[in-house]
This record gives sequence, structure tokens and C-alpha cells, in this order.
Amino acid sequence: MNDFKFGEYILNLRNEQELTQAEFGAALGVSDKAVSKWENGKAKPHVEMLKKISAVFGVPIEQILDLPLEKCEKQITKIVITGGPCAGKTTAMSRIQECFEKLGYSVLFVPETATELIGGGAAPWTLKSNLDYQLCQMKLQLEKEKVFYMAAQNLFNADKVLIVCDRGAIDNRAYMTDAEFGRLLNELSLNETQLRDNYDAVFHLVTAAKGAEKFYTLANNQARTETIEEAAAMDDKLIAAWTGHPHLRIIDNSSDFEDKIKRLLQEISAFLGEPEPYEIERKFLIEYPDVKRLEYKNFVLAEIGG
Repeated sequence: MNDFKFGEYILNLRNEQELTQAEFGAALGVSDKAVSKWENGKAKPHVEMLKKISAVFGVPIEQILDLPLEKCEKQITKIVITGGPCAGKTTAMSRIQECFEKLGYSVLFVPETATELIGGGAAPWTLKSNLDYQLCQMKLQLEKEKVFYMAAQNLFNADKVLIVCDRGAIDNRAYMTDAEFGRLLNELSLNETQLRDNYDAVFHLVTAAKGAEKFYTLANNQARTETIEEAAAMDDKLIAAWTGHPHLRIIDNSSDFEDKIKRLLQEISAFLGEPEPYEIERKFLIEYPDVKRLEYKNFVLAEIGG
């Protein structure tokens, strides 16, 4: 059962303050879609977020916590991590798991279908035509997503599940002509808009070929064959393919790679209505130990003035 009582409570408070979902979300640092999920009873905010809600509405947090809450059905969110070649998706997947498991999510990953097919010998250049290959990839992609959603529904002791797709079905659009894509939709009886909006959110990591060219490489993915120029052009096509999705976020190379990944995690957190991820804490030793006896080697000696 969805938690409609809590959602109605938040909706009434927001209306009293004459705030739109977007304005309320901005005050909390989350998206309007996260607010919509709360008000529809599909999700409930984290305890730390309840404190912020208390401050925005000027009501005691005890009043919110004492609200008789109904049991909320399992919250399953499906997102796509996409991007141009050599954009950092592999690292992003690892960091997503680390970050959101700490926030109480069970995280499931749908592996990249193109890598699986090409690694198994089924590629655009081994099949009769690109359309034949894309039909195979689309069928496998959609079937895998169904299986992972079924698995999410049956996870034991998991209230919040995050399904992360390493590329989504619409990525195929960037690797096809308009005519090929039209034939694919017809043969599989698919609707482009429904196919695109089947995901709750899409996060695009911009290829290193656009703004971080010295880091562009083919060495870490056997399915990657693009030159820097081709990778940049493909990145543009992927963004165009996903344009129109109600929650598309683009993470560019305006910072170093570590900060790029942090911005991705912040965007996902805001969408889910969770607090921003904690930064890595620095710990200081007041006296110098015998550094040769330390098992932990990742440290820096520093003089701290008194």
C-alpha cells in the first residue's frame, strides 16, 4: 500500500506555503520529481531530509515523525547511466553502488548489452546488417530489464531498490539511421516515447573526447573503436536521442574526473530525494606515531600551526 497519508500531509503543507513542487524541491536540494514521489505516496524522505522539511514549513519535526504512517510498498527506481565513449561509466557504477548502499538501497546493475553481444561474437560487422544487430540488442536489452525488475520485486528485506542500467534502450537510436530505427520500432511494436520514458531518470556522462581529450583511450573496452572525432560526434547523437526525457541530466568535463563522478552522485541523490553524499573525511593525529608501524599507508604528514 502506498503511503498516501504522509503524501497528503506534505501536499497540504506545500499548498499552505503556496510553493510549487519545483520551488519546494529547490529549497531542499532535491528534484520536483522527488517531491512528486513523496506526495503520491510512492516514497518517503530520509530522516535528515525530514529535518529540512521541518525547517522549510516551520513545523516541529516531532509533528512529522508522529504522523501515523502507512506501510509503503517497495520503492523501485530504474535509472540509466549513459554517455559517449570513454566517459567514465565503469567507475561511475562502482561509486554508485558504494554510495547508495550506504543510504539503504539495494543496488542492481543491468550490464551493457552491446559489450556482452560484441564480446560474444555478435556485432554489427559480423551480422548481415546493422539492423539485424540492433534488433538483437534491443530484444536482449528489454528482456534483461524485465528480469532485473522481477528480481527487484522479489529481493528479501529490501525496501528501496535502485536498478542501474549501463545504457538504456534509446542508446540504440544513436547507432542507427532514421529509417533503421523506424523499422526496428515497427518490427518490435514499440513506441519511441514510451521506450524513452520507461526509465525514471537518465544521467549522461560526456565523453573524454569533449574537453578531456588526453584521457581518451580505447584500451579499457574491447567494444570501443571510435576515434576522438567519432566519439565526440557519437556523444552528441546520444544526447539528441535522449532529449525529451523528463529527467535527463548531462555531466560534462568542466572539472577533474573525481569531481565529475561526485556531480553525478549529487544529481542522482537529488533525484531520489536523498541528502548529498558525504565527502571523504580527513582524520588528524595530534602526535606523530611511529609511521613504520602503521598498517594504514594512505596518509600525509603535515605540520598544523597552533
